[in-house]
Formats: sequence, structure tokens, C-alpha cells
Amino acid sequence: MTLGMFVSMASFSVKAGLGWGYLLSRRERAGKIAASAFLAGAYALLFAAAGLVAPRFASDYELFLPLWREGVTLHWAAALLILTWGAALLKSGDGHGSRAWFALVVPCPVCAGAVLASASCLTLYFPEQATPALVGLYAAFMMVAAVTAAVMSRDGGVGKKRATASLGTAMVLISAYFMLSALVAPHFPEARRVYRIAANAGTASALLQSALYLISSSMLYPAMFLLVAGFAAVTASAGATVAEWARRHGAGRTEPEMAELERLDEILIRPGVSWDDVETLWRAIRLKRWKKLDHLRVLTRLSPAMGLVGTLIPMSTGLASLSQGDVSRLSSDLVIAFSTTVVGLCSGVAAYALYTVRSRWLEEDLQALQVAMEARASQIAGSK
Repeated sequence: MTLGMFVSMASFSVKAGLGWGYLLSRRERAGKIAASAFLAGAYALLFAAAGLVAPRFASDYELFLPLWREGVTLHWAAALLILTWGAALLKSGDGHGSRAWFALVVPCPVCAGAVLASASCLTLYFPEQATPALVGLYAAFMMVAAVTAAVMSRDGGVGKKRATASLGTAMVLISAYFMLSALVAPHFPEARRVYRIAANAGTASALLQSALYLISSSMLYPAMFLLVAGFAAVTASAGATVAEWARRHGAGRTEPEMAELERLDEILIRPGVSWDDVETLWRAIRLKRWKKLDHLRVLTRLSPAMGLVGTLIPMSTGLASLSQGDVSRLSSDLVIAFSTTVVGLCSGVAAYALYTVRSRWLEEDLQALQVAMEARASQIAGSK
């Protein structure tokens, strides 16, 4: 836990340094000094507050457990906010001064919690010298942040557009790190248990098995998210298919779309037109129509695969729990395993059925469109 807290502190210092560096790149010399002094003072107040609360945190840790359990949720919220903001900066690229540095230098609840937890660890390990140790932690934090800020602002004279793009890239990378850590960190206690179980086979084997366990366990929530998203997509496609079926059987056989025939007319009236131009238009129309069914074709393979992933990962943790006599954990893992299997298979079967029906309709529409295009081309060619 101690190592994890200090790793979180290091990531917070790098994040703050990136925002600090962008702020320095947008200021003159006097403004740089004022901004640096303000940030140094603000972080000093943060560490001082953490030092005051740390003894209570260390002695009454249970009072903070409800907030601590929500750390992963807060981590995801902060990551999504930074990702959205960074992507918006990269997309705009207008070079205007941005206030996105504020999202980096201001500590989110997760970063503030890391400072508090680190201060509490220092209080426990160095009860007689907690204040000097906290000052040293603050100095290390500011040193890492200052080095990061210097690297970030070293080419501040290249213009606002490039500086804004650098800030947006940094925010996207930080959000990716936050998401990765939010996926991996909750599984470290189980990884240690896997290491102890596999330790009889040797240190190297135990390390490899623990690493593989961390990698596979981190994929559980993405797999569950893809299953839910795939089920929602299949449900929406089913509704669209029912509406299309009602339209086809209510209005009779549909005529080819006039917009595509009008595009054909625009090509045929050009001087020097050939059948190659008509064939190029036909291939483009056909490709565009088939692309609309790509999501169903992907879901026929993706949903069962994600269902299998969601089955095997909880089974591995469940077997590890069974070896420790934790039957309740095994029951919970089996519920997840069987649920993901059912959702994955049902989504895959439904996607295959929808793809089969809609692909048959698409072939009928394309045949009707091809006949209409050939007739229109022959008519215009004969009138010239």
C-alpha cells in the first residue's frame, strides 16, 4: 500500500508539473515568478492540511473507508474529464489561451487522497519525525513538478497553437494512465495471493503468473462494458429492423433511392463519360450500403468472445478463492461468469439473425438499384 501511495504521489506531481509548465509558457518573466510562487504556496497548504489530518486518518482509518472505496470511481471520473478536455484541445487546434492547465494543477479527490495517505504513512513510520518527513515529501513533490514544468515550457516560444496541442496530448496521456491504473490497482491484493499460491513453483514462475493474473483481471471490466454496449447496439438494431420490416410490408416493394439516381444523372451528363465512371459510382454505393451492417457483423464475433473473456476471468479468481476457503467470493464470481456467458451468446445470436435479415434486404435493394441505374444509363446514352 505504501508503494502505491508514493507512486500516486509521483503521478500527481507529474500531472501538476505539466499544467504548471503550460502556465509558465503563457506568461512573461514576472508572471512566471508569480504563478510559481502561488502554486508552491498552494501545494504547501495542501501538504500542511494533510499533515494535520494524518494522525486522525491513521488512528480512525475506518471513518474514511466509505470515501476510500469510491476512489476507483473518482479516478474514472477524473480520467474521463481530463480525456474529454484534452481531446477538445487537440480537435480545436485554434491556439487560443486555454484554462485546461487548471484541471492539472488542482488536485482531484484521488490526488488529495494520495497526499493524505502518504502523510499518514509517514506519521505511522516516523512518529517522532513526521513533520520533517512531510517537508521532505513536499520538497520531492515540488522537485518532480518543477522538472516536469521546465520540460513542458522549454519551447514556449513556438506559439500558442503548438503549446495548446502539447497540453492536449499530455492530458490524453494522463487520462490513459489514470484509466490503466484504475483497471490494474484493484487487483493487486489478489495478485499477491496468486503469488503466494504459485511461490512453491519458484520465484520466476510466481512472478509470471502474478503478471498474467494482473493483465487478465484488468480486462474484466472492459469486457463487461463491451458486452453491455454490444447488447445496447443489438437492441437498437432490432428496433430499427422491426421498423424497416413494417415499412417494407406496409408500403410494398421500395423504389431505389432518388438521390443515388440523381448522382448517376450528374455523371452521365458530363462530356466524355464512360462505363468505368458508372461502375465506380456503383462500387461506392455498394460499399457505403454494406458499411451500415458492419457493426452487426462485428457483434456476431465480438459478443461471444467478450462473453468468454467475462467467463474465464472470474473463474480464475473464483478458483483462487476456493483454495483459500472463500466460498462466498466463489459464488459471486460464478454469477458474473455465467451472466457474461449468457449475455454474450444471446447478443451474438441476435446480431447474426439481424445481420442475415438485413443483408438479404440489402441485396434486394442493390439489385433493384442496379437495374434502375442500368436503365437510366441506357436511356440517357440513347438520347445523346
